[in-house]
Amino acid sequence: MNRRPEHYECPALPTELRWRKLCFITLFMVQNQAINSLKLLTDLIAHRNRSAECYGMNGSERAYLIWRIYRELRIPIFVVAPSGKAAQSILEDLRFFQDAADVPLFLFPSYNILPFKFLAYHNETAARRIYGLYQLLESKTPPIVVSTVAALLQKIIPKQEIINYAELIVAGEEIERDDLIEKLVSGGYAHASIVEEPGDFCVRGGIVDIYCPLYNDPLRIEFFGDTVESIRLFSAASQRTLQSIDEAVVLPAREVVLNKALLSQVISRIRSRASELEIPLTEIRKIVEPIKLGQGFPGIESLIPLIYPELDPVFDYMPDDSLVVSIGDEDLERAAKDSENHIAENYKAICQAQKMCVEPSSLYLSWSEIKDRIAQNKPLVFKMLEVRGGAEQNRADRMQFKAAIDDTTDISLRLKNYQEKENLLKPLADWIDEKRLKGFNARNSVPNPDPGRKIKISADPIWFPVQIRRDLCKRGNRTEYLIPVSWAALNGLCLGSGIFSHYYGSGNFRVKPSPQKTNPPLTSI
Repeated sequence: MNRRPEHYECPALPTELRWRKLCFITLFMVQNQAINSLKLLTDLIAHRNRSAECYGMNGSERAYLIWRIYRELRIPIFVVAPSGKAAQSILEDLRFFQDAADVPLFLFPSYNILPFKFLAYHNETAARRIYGLYQLLESKTPPIVVSTVAALLQKIIPKQEIINYAELIVAGEEIERDDLIEKLVSGGYAHASIVEEPGDFCVRGGIVDIYCPLYNDPLRIEFFGDTVESIRLFSAASQRTLQSIDEAVVLPAREVVLNKALLSQVISRIRSRASELEIPLTEIRKIVEPIKLGQGFPGIESLIPLIYPELDPVFDYMPDDSLVVSIGDEDLERAAKDSENHIAENYKAICQAQKMCVEPSSLYLSWSEIKDRIAQNKPLVFKMLEVRGGAEQNRADRMQFKAAIDDTTDISLRLKNYQEKENLLKPLADWIDEKRLKGFNARNSVPNPDPGRKIKISADPIWFPVQIRRDLCKRGNRTEYLIPVSWAALNGLCLGSGIFSHYYGSGNFRVKPSPQKTNPPLTSI
């Protein structure tokens, strides 16, 4: 299996087939060895007798292995990365290998705001977190979640609160409109004149617009009295209807739900904590007054231990059969220690400034607690280098797997330095043939800005009429050639998909009516 070049662009390729980050990924595995090692790994994960440690893998190879494990076992997978940048990279690699559109694959981000700061979290970040938590609780298809160690450190809203808040609205059924509006306010939604981003809602007569975190587009609920007459998804940009649906689920917009019946207890806990910290009365009023009205305020999530006496860690949202994948123990520990230092420094600063805050231990887990929870799950751990020695206990608890990775630097340089004006991908074709002769299986694909388009490379020795656009390589007229492309190689291609011919260059797939019924349709390259 090969690493992909991050910034490869062949200047000899036609303009329409060049992108800023065009890269080739070719996955090779010796058949018998690969099947045996993958089966051993999946059996170990399925039975959870021991943790698994894979070393020698980096970048897209890890994503490929994670996807193969998911395909084999169909279990929830929670990937923990040391940083947001690393998490995003893993997510993109997983999307590249994803071959099933119905699999929930998403990022559970951390709040990129310093601890104990009374600042409004970004609406989109809040929405993605609520969406992720609900998917972990209710998704019928096992999800793949990518997150960071910083996201695991923070304790979050009890899962029962999200379950209790979730409101199923069905077209044709009755629901108290005023109660729904009150519920939206308690769930952190902001009243707006027009719904534009997650967490907004708008009321115009018998129409209620809601931008719920569960959907990519806002909902428009039309009432006739207290009866839901219709539910539609509409565009936030144009405000035009996109789709009518029969039912919808409304989730909270934030990770704080202010239950009207419990507000007096919440206010009592806030006053008690403020008394301990000797907070001025003016500061207390700024916090208490909105809560009395059942409304939140920027940074209320920093006081969530005063809203809920018991919080849940993210681990409690994971299904029981979830597999935790750790991207480097040392990197995770380093990132966790950095976060803990930031938490301690900010807590000290805010106490000196006599601002409202809670004890760090009530809002955050320690790295040792996270490490213990991950270890209990019997995780899959990725490491770059094999660590020899160590305690007998650690070696007995983990089974090690070593990955053999072929680097693609040589073929990248050969393609980049290829001087011929035609047969632009001949070095790649020769390289693939060399691998096949050695007993490898090859899967070739190119990431594409348009997810609806696929690109394939074919060398199957089955001939049929194909039309070549010669002007892609040099000026000239179109000419028909017979080139080696099989029907199997064209399977799944749609109009406009790219095709690379080893001998005749590159172009776009286009089916034309055949002049003779006995011949296959013409394909334009």
